Amino acid sequence: MKKLLCALLAVFMLLGITACTNPQDNGGDETTTYTIVAPDGAPALSLAYLMNDSSSLGNDVDFKVVNAGTIATYVNNTDASKLGDVVILPVNAAAKLLGKKDTYQMVGVVTHGNLYVVSNKQITSLDGLKGERIGVIGQGNVPDLTFRALLAKNNIEYVQNDNVETGKVAIKYYAEASELLPALRKDVETVGLLPEPAATKLVGMASAYSIKLDVQQLYGGDYPQAVMVVKKSILENDADFVNAVINGIKANDTWVKENTALAVEKINANVVEGVSPSLDASAITSEVVDRCNVYFESAVDAKTDVINYLQGLISVQENSTAIPNDSFFYGV
Repeated sequence: MKKLLCALLAVFMLLGITACTNPQDNGGDETTTYTIVAPDGAPALSLAYLMNDSSSLGNDVDFKVVNAGTIATYVNNTDASKLGDVVILPVNAAAKLLGKKDTYQMVGVVTHGNLYVVSNKQITSLDGLKGERIGVIGQGNVPDLTFRALLAKNNIEYVQNDNVETGKVAIKYYAEASELLPALRKDVETVGLLPEPAATKLVGMASAYSIKLDVQQLYGGDYPQAVMVVKKSILENDADFVNAVINGIKANDTWVKENTALAVEKINANVVEGVSPSLDASAITSEVVDRCNVYFESAVDAKTDVINYLQGLISVQENSTAIPNDSFFYGV
């Protein structure tokens, strides 16, 4: 009888221990690991604070900094295991791919425009681009669409070819900043549309060049450029994690300006294999970070600006994006 009582006591003790064990304190076997993905460049700057210290997130986190051209695959991959849990991507792509689905919701805007016209010529206004050819990156994507929408808004005609025409802006396309930079340095192009920090990088390499026009200022203020989307299942089941990510991005605003070299180090350490990091610590200063317009704005507060911006993009290229449903905006 004594042996039976001892055996039962041992079982009850084991059950008690098991019931009180926190899955995240049992050696990590059951700890949830989330994947946070961002394209290389300014959007990745929004995550630098969390990359430096992710302890506030309460979960294991796998940060991935990827080529901008592949970011869409992390929200629309048919293999669910390859989807990101939290993904930062251009707002036009997010709206087109996810705006009428329920897998992800937009939680907020993290970058608000970082485009600048650079040149070795005396250009002081959009009108000054008439009769010039300008190198533009990302045909059909945010830089190109935003620039063309800006021209259209100001009734400036443009042609999408190499030939300069009187009274019009000629647009010559380059795949990415790494291709346009050499063309500007060698004066193959003398005017270019570049994002920060590439614009400052050019000025540092070619002293004849300077930033001539601030596209954000010409647009009429900051606009929603890159947004953060989160799997709806996480929003519903792990709000603490999502709030911690948001708070980390908010804290990043000041931290990244005071720790630029460390920020670049952390970002480049998370660049996936096969991708060449675009951020160079020598070209990142607090002033450059300011021009990257990296800060968090909630989906609720940004909804009207997002829709207005997307309508502007559609006006110059109808299939470039879509107007999302209200359910796309988290908290609306």
